[in-house]
Amino acid sequence: YKENYFEEIDTPEKAYWLGFIASDGCLYRREGHQGMISLSVNEKDVEILDNFKKELDTVKPISFSTDKRRPTTRMASLQITGDKIFNDVLSLGVGIRKTFDMELDKVFENIPEKFIFDFILGYFDGDGSIYVPQEKGISESHICIAAPIKSLEVFQKILHLYNIESSIIKDKRKYSQPFGSLELKNTTEKYCFLKKIYTSNIK
Repeated sequence: YKENYFEEIDTPEKAYWLGFIASDGCLYRREGHQGMISLSVNEKDVEILDNFKKELDTVKPISFSTDKRRPTTRMASLQITGDKIFNDVLSLGVGIRKTFDMELDKVFENIPEKFIFDFILGYFDGDGSIYVPQEKGISESHICIAAPIKSLEVFQKILHLYNIESSIIKDKRKYSQPFGSLELKNTTEKYCFLKKIYTSNIK
C-alpha cells in the first residue's frame, strides 16, 4: 500500500480520510509490533472501506464479524499495519487514544486551509449526525458532531472563522473527561455548514 499516504495532507481525499480516522478509526501499537490503523463500519457501509482501500492502493482484506455488544449487527473491518503510515498519522496530531489525547488544534495546523472542510466532512461521516424529527408538528432538524468538549471547542472556533455559529451541549453522563456535542440549529448555520462540507473536490 502507499505507506507515505499521510506524510503530507496535500489532497482533499487525504484530508477526508484523516478526519474519518480521527473520529471513527482506532490506532494500536502493541509492544514489539508495528503500529496499526483499524477502521470498522457497519457491514452495510462496507463501501467506505472499499474506497479507502482504493485510495491506499492496497490488497489488504476486509474482514467481517458480529458486533459483540450488538449480536444482530455485522461489522466490516480493515486493518493497515506499518510504522511509517502509523507514525505519520500520529505526527499530524491524532493520538493513539484519540478521545483523550488528540491535539485537534495541531491537526488543523497540518491541513491546508483549502482542505479544512474535507477533514471536517471525514470527521462528520464518522461521528456526526443529522436528525429530522418524525413527530407531527415538529419540523426542526438538528445537525451535530459528538466529541470531547476540548475538541468541540476547536471545531467551534474553526467554524466561527467561516461565520458558522454553533452551540456546545455538554453530556450529563459521567466520562473520564467532559464530553458532548456541537450543534447547529439555526437554518442558516445548517445550510452554510452542509454547503461547505459537501462542496468538495473529493473524487
